Amino acid sequence: MIRRIDLHIGDCRTATTALQTALVTGGIAGGLYPGRGLNHNALAHALTEGTPQKARALVAAYLAEAEEKGAERLVLSAEHLEFAEPEAVAALFPKEVEVQVHALIRPHADAILSRYCEHIKLGDALGPLRKFADRMIERRRLLYHERLGRWRAVFGAGLSVDAFDVDGLGRLVTRLGGDATKGLPRRNESLKLEELALLRWTHLRLKDLGIKRGERGRFGRIMARALVQRGGARGSDVYLPKGIAALVQSEFLEDAGLVDRHWIGGTGFVDAIARAEAAAIDRPLQLQAELYFSATELAAAEAAARAMSELAHSATRDEILEVIFVPNRA
Repeated sequence: MIRRIDLHIGDCRTATTALQTALVTGGIAGGLYPGRGLNHNALAHALTEGTPQKARALVAAYLAEAEEKGAERLVLSAEHLEFAEPEAVAALFPKEVEVQVHALIRPHADAILSRYCEHIKLGDALGPLRKFADRMIERRRLLYHERLGRWRAVFGAGLSVDAFDVDGLGRLVTRLGGDATKGLPRRNESLKLEELALLRWTHLRLKDLGIKRGERGRFGRIMARALVQRGGARGSDVYLPKGIAALVQSEFLEDAGLVDRHWIGGTGFVDAIARAEAAAIDRPLQLQAELYFSATELAAAEAAARAMSELAHSATRDEILEVIFVPNRA
């Protein structure tokens, strides 16, 4: 019989794939990580898309699997629960079962930049960084004290929050009953400026060629991985422009202080805003592929985009890898 449910709710861009890989490959001490996928985001999507009956059915299936396997602890990981309402989440679980909720949060400037880069990779953010930052501010996604306060109001002391770094990630895996030596990277491989420019250019061409967002996202993931794994120099690191760093300071400094005081301790989130301002660059992010790639390389990228657009929806990863354009760099 299930006595405890551990629920990892994000945030996005806090090495959730690495965490989930560790839970899948290393297992859960005395518990179960249910289902056959890497995560449980279908549960989150059911809530955020207004189909709570589907969410309840998924939870019932997870509980049934745990009952069948004799597990007393159930671990679920769905970073997209960041966007769900905590009351709706709490209503999914039996009242007699202890529910522990776990969150990792990333300093504000780093969160905006990493999310923007991820959305470029997936073909969701094809406009300027300022537009993306304004949307994040409007949606209040990074007002952590406010958002986490809603979760605490529902789950009380059952909510635990840690700052995202390699140590915080390892602590969370351990709290979830996993083996922190399995699947966790010692260093995240971030996309470089030139790689982001090429991904953005490719997504714009795929969009022009009529490829829908979901399929572009699949192409983007595979292409990004190939870019990261190639040999040689990969390009320039990505920094916030000074105007965006100043915007982050004005919008999030108060929240950073509240996070340090009430959730994390120390001065890490306030210090991170100061570091982002100090490292900011004097120009906008220059994501025009023409600045970094020759006409010959862009012709190859054009041919690759057309080849991707002609692939069947059922194309395998290997079939996609055969047609993508990954430039050589010395």
